[in-house]
Amino acid sequence: MRKVVYTVATKGFCLAEQNCSFSDPSIDRICFTDDESLTSDWWTVVALEKGFLDSHRESRRPKLLPHKYLEGYDCSLYIDSSLVFKTDPADIFDVYASQTDFSFFCFPHPRNCIYKEAEAVIAYAYEDEQTVRGQMDAYRLQGYPENNGLITGGMLLRHHHHPVLKELSEEWFEHVLAYSKRDQLSFDFLAFKKQFSYGTFPGVISDNPLVDWQAGKWGRVAADFDSRSYLVSALSASRDGVGSLNKNLFKRRNNYLNALANKYKSDKGDIYYNSHAYAEIYDKYLQGLRNRPVTLLELGLLRHDVQSISPSILNQAPSLSMWHDYFPAGEIHGFDIADFSGYCCPPGVQVHRGDMGVTDDLMAMLKKVNLPLDIIIDDASHASHHQQIAFGTLFSYLAPGGFYFIEDLNYQPVLLERQGDFKTLDILRKIASSKPSFSNYINSENLKAIVADIEYVRLYDSCDRASGADFRDSFAVIKKKKRAKAKTI
Repeated sequence: MRKVVYTVATKGFCLAEQNCSFSDPSIDRICFTDDESLTSDWWTVVALEKGFLDSHRESRRPKLLPHKYLEGYDCSLYIDSSLVFKTDPADIFDVYASQTDFSFFCFPHPRNCIYKEAEAVIAYAYEDEQTVRGQMDAYRLQGYPENNGLITGGMLLRHHHHPVLKELSEEWFEHVLAYSKRDQLSFDFLAFKKQFSYGTFPGVISDNPLVDWQAGKWGRVAADFDSRSYLVSALSASRDGVGSLNKNLFKRRNNYLNALANKYKSDKGDIYYNSHAYAEIYDKYLQGLRNRPVTLLELGLLRHDVQSISPSILNQAPSLSMWHDYFPAGEIHGFDIADFSGYCCPPGVQVHRGDMGVTDDLMAMLKKVNLPLDIIIDDASHASHHQQIAFGTLFSYLAPGGFYFIEDLNYQPVLLERQGDFKTLDILRKIASSKPSFSNYINSENLKAIVADIEYVRLYDSCDRASGADFRDSFAVIKKKKRAKAKTI
């Protein structure tokens, strides 16, 4: 059996120095690289043909396709360029290459789930979020379950000519090309599809008797490096993701609330459905409150696909799930005319049923809420009379310094909008410019008191382009003065 140890070190990635003993001279040691200046006393350096891929995906080619790059060998041991052997590689071959049950060995990952790994990849901005979300959506549609295993791809021992493994490896590389460059996200899905079983090394990659993980101990291109913004600024860069200007300016942007919105497929994010991207605006005003015991009320919980799946009893409330994660110490309330009894409320979340056009329903809901409210969000029918009835009723129960948000001011549903009503957007524009304002649904005395308690009104555009060109001033942020008072019941 011909054996080989190999690694890949493309430009921008450092090669860790190996200093362990090597008892079997028949085992070759190969380092594939596209860096012509790279030399090594331990590795035999082999030039990697330059292609048109970014450096991450270029490195995956020999990593995932050893049957093509190491055709003359029967068994290969791949290690990441950041790993250092603690033990003689010959001993690793002796223990694992002789086992007949598996043709593939790796370290298990503590997360044990590609969907959890995907959330971590997004949270650390290691990959474009839309790419990762699309990949996970595709896997879910094909029935891939949660908590079904997760490999760590840093060290792989393979009988790489095994027919099923060769086929899997080809598909693995195709998924890295089509989806995320993070190969750990796709392997277990493909293994599940092919009913392919694999063995594992003892421990995890950061704590085991075989290798030492050197990542972070020396310089390398950061995982959240945004190659696209770098290339715009450095036109001479010939390879995607490679360059010395690795500073915050060139890091991939990461907004936690936006990621949560996309996780739960809320249109407050920037990927799904109308993708208004309001989450970034919410985060601008609310991030300082994240760990506080805030009381939040959202009016309107429907998402049209949820309603079409289950038109009578609804079992999903994407925005409430998002707010629950964003405010771990918060008290989250939802209010909707539809029946959400099928929604399994997480701890700290309650759903109230009622009509926001009926003041008595709003007041009945307030009696079940811990007042005052710190945050009120109106994402309900978007009809002017509903917005103004709710605003006129609820604003006085908002805490001093609290926020009242109104979404989709640019859209009023034809079947609900009443002819001749003042538009809520027009009323807010007048308040913002200190002009007299009027409402058919808020009496003049109440409206005057509300205006006196408003610190500011700020209007933002929606990023939704699917609904036409009128997306300006779609989102209102209304801040209550800190010296204002809040009503109690």
